[in-house]
Amino acid sequence: MGDRNYLGRDGQMHGRTLQEYRADYAIKRFEEEGIRYIRREDGSDRFTVYSTDNGRKFTFFAGTGLIMGPLPERGIEQMVMLAKGAVNG
Repeated sequence: MGDRNYLGRDGQMHGRTLQEYRADYAIKRFEEEGIRYIRREDGSDRFTVYSTDNGRKFTFFAGTGLIMGPLPERGIEQMVMLAKGAVNG
């Protein structure tokens, strides 16, 4: 992860990186939707996400939104839809 501080919407510098904010948001969305995930132990923005309908596994990078799976996609909302089986991937 980068070592730069994130400039928030309030115009203040925060002691966390943008990737950390995005990773926290991804965790929030996965938990809201009941999606099983594992965050990489090194604290990076990389997650293994499991589909709720068939257990299919995806790799999700919260910092960039990249989804590695059958078809490369981007974005947390697309990841949630794939994991919930709402989109065929």
